[in-house]
Amino acid sequence: MKKSKIYKFLGVLLLLFILGGAIWYKLLPNRHKAIIKTTFLQKLRLVDNESMIKQKSETNRMITPTFYVDSLYKSTEGPKSSNFVQLSQELTLFWLTCFHVKAVDSKSYKT
Repeated sequence: MKKSKIYKFLGVLLLLFILGGAIWYKLLPNRHKAIIKTTFLQKLRLVDNESMIKQKSETNRMITPTFYVDSLYKSTEGPKSSNFVQLSQELTLFWLTCFHVKAVDSKSYKT
């Protein structure tokens, strides 16, 4: 095969791959689109992808990775992350009496 035919074949294959990916992405629900966008931006290091955990004697503060929020989402449809935290080293019963969540700015950490 000539080089020009190989390049044409690879170009058509790439075009079909991009078209198939765009159709697949368009058919996804909002939640999965948000997860893909956030993961893509975190992998490219365009947004912060590190979690911060600050522990004090009575309180624990956790800041999640930066989420790219580009539209309004219904409850539980937007970007997400999971982070497992051990709140106590003791084997006794542990009561969680308060849980508070705030959305903060990624640079200044202000609401």
